[in-house]
Amino acid sequence: MNAEQYIISNNTIAGNMSSNGDDPAGTKSNDLLVDRGESASNDATTNIKSINNMDRHNMEVDGSILEGGGQMIRTSLSLSIALGIRLKLVNIRGKRSPPGLGNQHTAGVKLSCQLSGGGTMIGDSFGSRDLEFIPVDVNEVSELKTEYLCDAVTAGSITLMQQIAMPILLLHNSRRNSATEVISKKQKHNENEAIKLTFLGGTNVNMSPPIDHYSLVLFPLLKRMGINIYLGEVRRGYYPQGRGRVSMSVEVTPKSINDIRFQPLNLVEQGTIVEIVGEVFGDCHADIKSKLKNEMLNAIQSQLSLLDTALELTPITINNALERQTTNKVINVGIQLVIRTSTDCLLQVNHLWTFKKTEPLIPTASVDSIASKLFNLYKCGSCVDENTADQLIIYMAFAKGSSMLVEPVSVDSTQHLSAVIYLVEKFTGAKFSIVEDSRGCRLVTCVRSYC
Repeated sequence: MNAEQYIISNNTIAGNMSSNGDDPAGTKSNDLLVDRGESASNDATTNIKSINNMDRHNMEVDGSILEGGGQMIRTSLSLSIALGIRLKLVNIRGKRSPPGLGNQHTAGVKLSCQLSGGGTMIGDSFGSRDLEFIPVDVNEVSELKTEYLCDAVTAGSITLMQQIAMPILLLHNSRRNSATEVISKKQKHNENEAIKLTFLGGTNVNMSPPIDHYSLVLFPLLKRMGINIYLGEVRRGYYPQGRGRVSMSVEVTPKSINDIRFQPLNLVEQGTIVEIVGEVFGDCHADIKSKLKNEMLNAIQSQLSLLDTALELTPITINNALERQTTNKVINVGIQLVIRTSTDCLLQVNHLWTFKKTEPLIPTASVDSIASKLFNLYKCGSCVDENTADQLIIYMAFAKGSSMLVEPVSVDSTQHLSAVIYLVEKFTGAKFSIVEDSRGCRLVTCVRSYC
């Protein structure tokens, strides 16, 4: 495997290192080069140790590097707040048009500040391209309220707003309680408490996980790590109006930062297909959803037959979400599919189609392509899809032991995986290795967790 190489300059993420040695940040003299993977040298190991010895109380992140989008905001800010690290985030969404904070990002940033227990956020306004978070002193971190509201105003993605909040909630009390001997009755008896968040925006919108992905895939996988997150009310919202509403409860631990450790995640044995489940959703007429469901059932059955005739009797359950039909000129219809295996791996794909109301026709070839993509995950030996893997990295870094997963390799997944691992290693001192195999998958291992 070719080792992935990054540049870390002082406490500033400087971007991809080009093959000709160009230095986009102009800080060549202070660079630490990190090789990740089995081919990492002893020098790279030394540099990793140097990074861990660096002052992690102040961080500066260039939001235009690596994937250059919202993930740079969510990952760096959630870790900054959870760990009480002062953060300066510059060139926000530098690779997006337009750059800067959108409605969804702004709402998520404001929520994260509320969850910080008294920190200060500078630059948390729509369109802002620079952001600074100043944490409150660890001895002054306030208790969380029992309920919070986060409103994107538009059809901004609810799941991406949830994404920034979850790590903060899970680690908030751990930071607060590590600095005080005054503990509540719940803390004394080591009891978890549930914090409820209500989100307003889009539940199923392009360029983000649908809410069904969280309920059917992400939350069940996190539960295996001892992380309990539950969805309550779900009222779906779509582009362009949004108007979705989702309530979520997160069990918050009273343990200190030195004691909190999630259970390690092991997603390396794929197993055999046990069942296939799915959900058809949309603000279109019920007939369109029923047609999509029937066509997808046929496409899945064909894939099962091609894979192994013994799998033809695999249980398949696809539900139609009950929703109101839109009066907009734009309609949406989509599907979430999940393969569950004998080792409880969850392989998923999802897709959303958006049409003008006069053109609600889903091509059969498009349906077949979605089914094929789902089964390609199984054929290549992956144990989790690339989009879910990105979201698990941050939790793997806080597990008590080595966590591993096998995901497929793609250009898009490489960019996102690189970004989140890059930031997680920088903020937590954890270390990940990545090893590719001959089937188009790679083993991602957290070889050292938070320290």
